[in-house]
Amino acid sequence: MRTRAQKRFLDAVIWKKKKLARGTTAPTYHLHFDGVDDKIVIPAGAAMNNLPKTNFTIEMGGTFSEKITSLCNTVDALYSNGIDLYIYPPSDELYLEMYSSGNYYGVQFPFTSWGTPHHFEVTWDKDTSTVKFFLDGVEQSSSGSSNNDGFSVEDLDDILNDIYIAAHSQEAGNNLQGDLTWFRVSNIARHTSNFTPPSLTICPHADMNTVLRLALDTGTGTSAADTSGNSNNGTITGASWEED
Repeated sequence: MRTRAQKRFLDAVIWKKKKLARGTTAPTYHLHFDGVDDKIVIPAGAAMNNLPKTNFTIEMGGTFSEKITSLCNTVDALYSNGIDLYIYPPSDELYLEMYSSGNYYGVQFPFTSWGTPHHFEVTWDKDTSTVKFFLDGVEQSSSGSSNNDGFSVEDLDDILNDIYIAAHSQEAGNNLQGDLTWFRVSNIARHTSNFTPPSLTICPHADMNTVLRLALDTGTGTSAADTSGNSNNGTITGASWEED
């Protein structure tokens, strides 16, 4: 015969299973990065190819510590080709830089939102050569730009480098210390003015303009599945799964 304590324990287990079956308490997950060598790497392919020649949006939900961090990077060893989106706490700024044939174009935005979850979105409009940064759907004013006068959108090379998320492909140590709940890349500038952002914990749905969508919600394994339909799957190194 079961003791009263055993019966209470079994009743609690059965109650929890019933709630999970109804979908009311199923856990959700995110990836935690230690700031040392954790990263996601997506093999070179179509995910970022041609993006600066068109329009693009890089967006994510996450929490970042006050540390130099490359959020998304496709730069080659000579810095002659690629995109680098990073945060730089010494000057409290977020940078987007694009490289082509050794030439570069960069834009800076004030950034001091450390340690709290946010929706981040950076857009590029090639027709107007305009970069915009939205924090929780609110457009942030640019604090400056740089151009070595040789940069031309029309001369941009295809990006054929691996995509590094939460790390830099060429500079060790610029790894994210914090959390990522989802990550998406699109081949359009999704917003040109303030908007109501989607959930911080649930990745927006894929549509015809989505080229890379990482929901980051499986809670297990070392694969970052691309659910955009383009099969740009990544490999998770070091980062750990945590419940939201």
